Amino acid sequence: MHASTLDALFEALIVSPLADRMRVFGSVARGSTIPGDLDVFIDLMDPPFEGRWTQGRAPTVEETKELGRIIRLASKHYGDFDPFVRVHRGVNVRNKWAEDWVRAKEAERFWETVKREGVPLRIAFAAWQEAKQRGVSLS
Repeated sequence: MHASTLDALFEALIVSPLADRMRVFGSVARGSTIPGDLDVFIDLMDPPFEGRWTQGRAPTVEETKELGRIIRLASKHYGDFDPFVRVHRGVNVRNKWAEDWVRAKEAERFWETVKREGVPLRIAFAAWQEAKQRGVSLS
């Protein structure tokens, strides 16, 4: 993943009305200087990031529109951005064409990983901005 791609993804996500419900996990959350992709988990539970992975709620109309924008972002940055969303029926991920959401296999594993190592989007974004100022670059 190139730095410009990570910049574009962070810039698109940080302004999302769902930004406070997003956690970054995977290589970016671990501070890798050469992350493979940006993994983002969006939790629609109230309050977010609590309870069991199967507990959630149906998205509102506004959230559904924003989830549509996020899936289009996944399509545009195919292979560099993997969004996950927890709703009332479990966890969904982009389909193999990044055109729609499908039920995630191994959803409980994703949920456990996010609870263990997930970083709020705003903190991950701030850490990335700081790393850029220090001159860290991605290949």
